[in-house]
Amino acid sequence: MKKLFRRVQNQKKNFDKVKEGSISLSDLRDGESQHIFRYGKLFKYTRVGKKLFKQHLEQENRSKLADRSELGSYLGTRPNFDSGWRAVEDETAYDFKHGLGTKFLKMETFFKDSSGRIFNVTNSTMDLNEHDRTSDSGLSFYMKDNDTLTVGTGNEFVFIYDNALSSASSVAELDAGYIRIFCWKFFPSHEVLAD
Repeated sequence: MKKLFRRVQNQKKNFDKVKEGSISLSDLRDGESQHIFRYGKLFKYTRVGKKLFKQHLEQENRSKLADRSELGSYLGTRPNFDSGWRAVEDETAYDFKHGLGTKFLKMETFFKDSSGRIFNVTNSTMDLNEHDRTSDSGLSFYMKDNDTLTVGTGNEFVFIYDNALSSASSVAELDAGYIRIFCWKFFPSHEVLAD
């Protein structure tokens, strides 16, 4: 940690004098900031009136991390890619060109049937018929390359859902419909990015 502190302290062009340890409100004038190296991390403290604000400063490596505006927090943010509704049927593979430059995507997938009912199928997987082992239903997702996502549909049905609320049979099996995929870029740990 001492070695890291010395390296940070030597970069005077980027920071005012970096101190090690703690800081109190009385150490700063209103509007003044101070960089403090503490617990192996760099913090910026700023006094505003009678309040002290702390900001953790992280080293940024542009080759590995995206700008925070690209990253978003996923929930409540606009996706980096929206496929729009696309017609699908069973026994078919579909390529979605997202152009995001990565295989690491957080996805939300929706299925719409012919009557306009929409289902969140993000966590749906392929279901294999246990008797004949050749018929299946559902969606499979494959990151074909850094800019293309391939979605495969089941040999027998695209989507099966419990139809308990209607007077029909207890399961509805759909061999066609529409899917819509939303994708957000995210950046896992540096070890995984080597791929």
